[in-house]
Amino acid sequence: MGLEASHSSAPLVGIVMGSQSDWTTMQRAAEMLTVLAVPHGCAVAGVPVGTLAIGDAGARNAAPLGARFPAVRDEALRDRLDAFRRAKAERLDSSVLS
Repeated sequence: MGLEASHSSAPLVGIVMGSQSDWTTMQRAAEMLTVLAVPHGCAVAGVPVGTLAIGDAGARNAAPLGARFPAVRDEALRDRLDAFRRAKAERLDSSVLS
C-alpha cells in the first residue's frame, strides 16, 4: 500500500490486519469503503499509509493527509497540495545533499 500511495496524490485508506484471519472482520470495512468510493488497500501486517505521530509532528502531517480527501474532487486544492509536496520534497532533497 505504501508504494502505491507514494505514486499518487490521491488519498489511500489502509486496512491493515495482524493476520489473514482478521479478514472476516475487516471485509465489511473494505466493502463500505468501496460503496463510498474511498480508495483503499488491504494488507496483512504491512505498514499503514495514514499513520500519524502524536503531538506537533503528528499535527504537521495530519493536515496534508486530511486535505487529500477533499482534493480528490477539488482541482485547486489538489494543485496546492501538489505544490506543497514538491516544495517539501525539494527542501528534504537539499537538506540530505548538504
